[in-house]
Amino acid sequence: QVLVGRRCQIERTDICLQDSECPSKNACISGECVNPCEASKPCGVNADCKVLDTVPVRTMICECKEGYQGNAAVQCDKKSTCLIEKGFVRDINGRCVCPPGKALDIYNFCSDCIIENGFAVNGTNHCICDLERGMIIDVYGKCRCPTEHGYKLTPSGECVPFVIPECTSDAECSNKLYCNLETQHCEDPCLKKTCGINAFCDVVSHEAVCQCITGYNGNPYEFCNHTNFRTDFPRPDMVVSCLADGVSVQIHITEPRFNGVLYVKGHSKEEECRKVVNLSGDTTSRTELFKVQFGDCGLIHDNGIANFILKNVTLGFNVSMLTTAGTIANTGPPPVCQMRIVTQTGQEINSAEIGDNLMLQVDIEPATIYGGFARSCIAKTMEDNVENEYVVTDENG
Repeated sequence: QVLVGRRCQIERTDICLQDSECPSKNACISGECVNPCEASKPCGVNADCKVLDTVPVRTMICECKEGYQGNAAVQCDKKSTCLIEKGFVRDINGRCVCPPGKALDIYNFCSDCIIENGFAVNGTNHCICDLERGMIIDVYGKCRCPTEHGYKLTPSGECVPFVIPECTSDAECSNKLYCNLETQHCEDPCLKKTCGINAFCDVVSHEAVCQCITGYNGNPYEFCNHTNFRTDFPRPDMVVSCLADGVSVQIHITEPRFNGVLYVKGHSKEEECRKVVNLSGDTTSRTELFKVQFGDCGLIHDNGIANFILKNVTLGFNVSMLTTAGTIANTGPPPVCQMRIVTQTGQEINSAEIGDNLMLQVDIEPATIYGGFARSCIAKTMEDNVENEYVVTDENG
């Protein structure tokens, strides 16, 4: 301290006032020239601090040590060896990896690993033969699809059983079928075709074509109108023959200008169950042969007997209660009515054959309280949208 006037004042003994007054690689800190890296230790783990002789102030920089990488202000980690001669590259994060489409082989080289060829990359980034997709490793150590045993390699790399396609073009199917290129099977094009009212689907050269049924005209894809035609032709002579594979009907038509359709009842729109006969320009008689195969048109072979199956048997009825003129106080449970079509033994059916002896059975429960009878029962059949009605019991039951 020194006396200045009447006051004591601390006398400064600073060596420096600014960095430029200090030697190289030193900075003026608290009036002394020191190495700022040693004084502040600004760098992270495995990093070195360097001083640059900038003015008016010194500059410190942090650099990772040789063989290390990372954020020098925080921590530097040792660099991993990335051998480019083995095909490795560094990704955007600095990791040493195999390029896309490649993986490690048995020698830890980056080699092609094509998924479409049946290979896969496992958890250790090695390229392996994908046995889960049907591939095998042969006696020579090669990964392949055993095509000699009926397998094929798909474009996605799946080794699957090879199925010989039924067809690859329409020409390989019959004229009444077309080749579905998705399933490679010959199919009926009419299954996906919707024709109009009073029209049916026919197949011409593998294509579905809608046609109006006989006696109708118009747009077969929308609606066919009924036309007037003669219906009073006398019944022709017929000879029915049971064959090993079906039933044939020989019909001798003598009426000139006959124009009609021979068909199995209930199957008039199915091509194999109908036959068009047109004698409009012919004045002579003709014998037509109409044959139906077993399995078509509801025709079945049952122990040497040809039967037709009638399907879609449905029931419907209305129930009303009959009382006396007075009011009846009903304290019991309400009646439950059931109507069934059954055989002579009481077995309920939902299909029948022509000639079956059937019964209409009406049950009312509980029978100890209620009774009843069936009146105004009718049976209906549908044929080409024409409803036929038959009376079973009248209004008096």
